[in-house]
Amino acid sequence: AFSEVKPVDGFSNAQWGNINNRNEGFGSFDNSATFNVNSLKQTSSRSVQKPKSSLNNNDEENCSEITFKPIIELAEQSVDTGHESEEILESFMIKSLYNWGKDATNQPTWKLRASQTNISFYIDRNKNNKTRIVCREFQTNKLRINHYVPSKQRGNLNCKSDKLIIWTAIDATIESDNESNRAFPTTFCAKFADAKIASEFRLCFEKCQSFM
Repeated sequence: AFSEVKPVDGFSNAQWGNINNRNEGFGSFDNSATFNVNSLKQTSSRSVQKPKSSLNNNDEENCSEITFKPIIELAEQSVDTGHESEEILESFMIKSLYNWGKDATNQPTWKLRASQTNISFYIDRNKNNKTRIVCREFQTNKLRINHYVPSKQRGNLNCKSDKLIIWTAIDATIESDNESNRAFPTTFCAKFADAKIASEFRLCFEKCQSFM
């Protein structure tokens, strides 16, 4: 028991056992029935002082009203959409859009280009009725297709099924994604929700080819 421990060098001032019939010495630790944990908590709470906040309640409430003014005032700028001289002919909802290319393992495959968005035909009356196909991602608005409607000889327009339309074109977005920045023909495949939309898309495609 702690009460039987004799003082050694460095502990000569320590008092063991009960002091004045109170559990104040180290010896009181061997008596679990009379050991008072609360007294230790009270002592430690008195010795620890909480830092005072430099802000009062009013200052904290006023922090929500702080405003920051810009260092430089920038005027709002108008950004060209790229369709200023064009008008839209038709727009079709597609389930998914693919392009034929190579995957990460350098194997040729159909790669998902966009999904659940619109693919649109635009015509420029000032450029001999040139038409182009544009498709953007629904949420990011990123260009996924941007090319002129190819001729019948180069387009190779065909129906893989009643809901799938395939064609070939030289696309600006594929060119920008390519590390060599070289233009080359790319095969696209558009999947539609039903055969009616797919048929209307093909008719519009062929109509645009007739403008050439």
